[in-house]
Amino acid sequence: MDQGRERGWQALVAYAQSRIRSGWARVRGAIVPNTQSAVMATIAWLICRYPLGQEHPVFSAIACYLAMGFSRNRQPRRVLEIGLGATFGVFVGEMVDRFIGFGWWQLLLIMLVTPLVARFIDRSDLVTFQSTINAMVVASMASLVLAPGQQQSGFARWIDALVGAGVALVASIILPTNITSRPRRYASTAILRLADGLGAIGDGLTKGDGNHIRAAFGHLQVARHQVTDGGAALSSAVDLAMINPRLRAERVDLAEIDRLLAITGRMHTSMTMLARQARAIVGEGGPSPEAGRLVKEVARAMRHLATSVGHWNKPVLARSEAAVIAKELAPFEVGEADDWRTAALVSLLRAVVVDLLQLTGLSLDQARVALTSDTSMSPERMKASLPREEGSSMWGTISFPAVRDEGDGPA
Repeated sequence: MDQGRERGWQALVAYAQSRIRSGWARVRGAIVPNTQSAVMATIAWLICRYPLGQEHPVFSAIACYLAMGFSRNRQPRRVLEIGLGATFGVFVGEMVDRFIGFGWWQLLLIMLVTPLVARFIDRSDLVTFQSTINAMVVASMASLVLAPGQQQSGFARWIDALVGAGVALVASIILPTNITSRPRRYASTAILRLADGLGAIGDGLTKGDGNHIRAAFGHLQVARHQVTDGGAALSSAVDLAMINPRLRAERVDLAEIDRLLAITGRMHTSMTMLARQARAIVGEGGPSPEAGRLVKEVARAMRHLATSVGHWNKPVLARSEAAVIAKELAPFEVGEADDWRTAALVSLLRAVVVDLLQLTGLSLDQARVALTSDTSMSPERMKASLPREEGSSMWGTISFPAVRDEGDGPA
């Protein structure tokens, strides 16, 4: 029971450490977009307060900040949906407050009718929720917006919300200057967390300690979150690149990041199976130093790759290290020929190395050829019977430079 608690505690600590590191990374990434949202919401308030002469244009700031949010995932369609919902909700709330007052049956009426009208306007759930919530807020809290005895002429709050939504939409299109940085950071962090997990697996195999391998699952779980969040950030960046002519040159980089995230997600699956197999090996046979050494070497190459992706440099060092490791991974050369678990683990590690080589820019054909220790294989033989999966348009090559001690060179 004590050993079980220790294993569970170690996995929890590893997961918490990965979550804390990822959390700080999110905070650093949110500083700039949150500042942008705050500044633009203030600008929307100033526009309504002075040029338009509104006395209390708080809904302009609310609508703008809601639409922009505090992350770089500002998909113009999503900003438009939130802005539309907020503006329509404020309009409905003003009509209810002005013509029929507010009470329990008016609240029920808002919740019955507003969502249906919003559904007619747009299919988005964001429009429906924002419309209904803002209608209830405006109708029920008008006394908190204006001082007692004051009245705003016309539909002032609706105009405020409309201005705020418009400012948010314009800002979401013109503000981004480097739309690749956020999805690239997610890809780099995901690869680094996978490397941490692989390092824990290697330590567990070397020492025969299942606690290290259990800790690896915490790193793998955080890596999966990073891949998922990276996909959302990439989708936002692609939308912006399509709308803003200044950003269309970034499409090549975005396509490469999409490729990196797809392969990283596939590597996560292989590594989860690898961790399970390693845990079974340690539980049944104790330490496996040679397998542990190979796993840790792959982890080191992955850390170098994460650094290259983070700085957007060509992953020369990671590729050369992965190529050297690939030559050592012929089945049954690590462990005994009748040790089926070790053979299965090496096969899974081969799959991870293939993914790693592809992450450095190689095609699937080239990565698999690297595992044969025969880099002279002709392109015709390379393409003979393997599934087609092209290499990177930016980093793809079939050469394997020698391992260097210094860091990766610039692209």
